Amino acid sequence: MFTVPMAWATGYSAAAMVGDALREACAAKDLSRAGVVAAHRTRSSWGGEYGVPMDFTVFDRPASRASFVTRPDRDAIGGAVVFEEASVSGLAKEYRVPVG
Repeated sequence: MFTVPMAWATGYSAAAMVGDALREACAAKDLSRAGVVAAHRTRSSWGGEYGVPMDFTVFDRPASRASFVTRPDRDAIGGAVVFEEASVSGLAKEYRVPVG
């Protein structure tokens, strides 16, 4: 269960993803757009500490199909609490990403 508001976790994980890709691109001495994207695409299990693990190695597949269900709570920091832990719906399992 998150101890910080969901929006904070989402924003922090997005920034951390970019930071990690930039660090790896720096280590590879390739800060070109292609180098940063390649560094990002090496991540096969990223971000479990921020929610659910994400796999960025395949560009035409979502990094994760799992979602949390939240509900409003005026007393909670950020105004929402986790109502249902992350799971994958039947629709998400079958979804095909349009590529092209």
